[in-house]
Order: sequence, then C-alpha cells, then structure tokens
Amino acid sequence: MIICVTFSQGSMGVNGSPASAILFTSMPFTLDFDDDNPVGESEHGEELFPGDIVGKSIYTSFYDNNGFLNWFYGRFNENGQWDGNVVLNAFCGNGNLIAILEATYQNGVLVADELI
Repeated sequence: MIICVTFSQGSMGVNGSPASAILFTSMPFTLDFDDDNPVGESEHGEELFPGDIVGKSIYTSFYDNNGFLNWFYGRFNENGQWDGNVVLNAFCGNGNLIAILEATYQNGVLVADELI
C-alpha cells in the first residue's frame, strides 16, 4: 500500500528548509516530526501523524525555494529521516524534467545514488 501525502506547510525540507532534488544528493534530509501534530493529510483529506507514515511507502509532491516541482516516493524512519530506497524527480517551472534521483538512504544518510 502506498500512502499519498500532502505535507503541511513547513514540515518538509532539507535541514529545515525546502530544497531541490539536486541538493538531496549531498545533504541529509529530515522531516520535522512532532508526534502531537499532523505532518499532513492523505488523499482522502484525513490528518496524518508521524506514526501513520513511518516505515510506509509514501508518494508526495512539493515545490522547493527555486520553484521546482519535486515528486518523491520512499519512506521515513521514526526520526523523520529518509530510509531505504527513494526516487525523486525534479521539474522546472515550465514542466520539463530536470533530474531523476534514485538513492538509498540509511537513517537519513545517503549511502548510494544515481542521478539520471
């Protein structure tokens, strides 16, 4: 089962601020988890808390500070870090695909990647 998530404003970012797919190859990624507050909502409009998405495959999209649309597929661990295999696609403002990142993270640390 894949959970489609729309993250709350400000909850998704690299070191606390959004960034493009190209930066994800070199920077640690952490989702700001607070067990008492929802991180976003499902495609059905239900509030999702950290425990609802930890260790589960999720799909989401978000815009970074550069205006790039990023599509993400992967998992977060209990610390809000990317964990396991992830795929991230980045699109510039005109809709052109500019990067595909296939990577393996272990507790938020990049251990292998291929930028296509």
